[in-house]
Amino acid sequence: MTTIERIKELCNEKKISISRLERDCGFSNGYIRKLIKGNLPTDRLERVASYLNVDIKYLVSGEKPIDYNLLNLAYDAAEYQEFIRLYNQLLSTERESTKAYMSFLLQERFRKEKEKNTSTMEVS
Repeated sequence: MTTIERIKELCNEKKISISRLERDCGFSNGYIRKLIKGNLPTDRLERVASYLNVDIKYLVSGEKPIDYNLLNLAYDAAEYQEFIRLYNQLLSTERESTKAYMSFLLQERFRKEKEKNTSTMEVS
């Protein structure tokens, strides 16, 4: 998928017309359409990324950055409290094993997401 295709896809997902994107970013009407075979200059790419609230790296490569802050918010308060209660009941060796297993699970998730993103890019 090209940068232009990602921009169009994001606009579609956010229900923003290409003409509105162009207007709001200060581009001429039809600018994006004319770039189908070309590349956006960096300054314009930055404007589009900011407008669509995405990382420039995603627009260029399709690679989504991992938001580690979201991982910290994954559990709601009740689940988090229950986890802490159970964790505190473990012996220190069991705690170390639990942390190692959680780390393994996260690494596996990130690996699978990366493989999924890579295979999606190869198909495009």
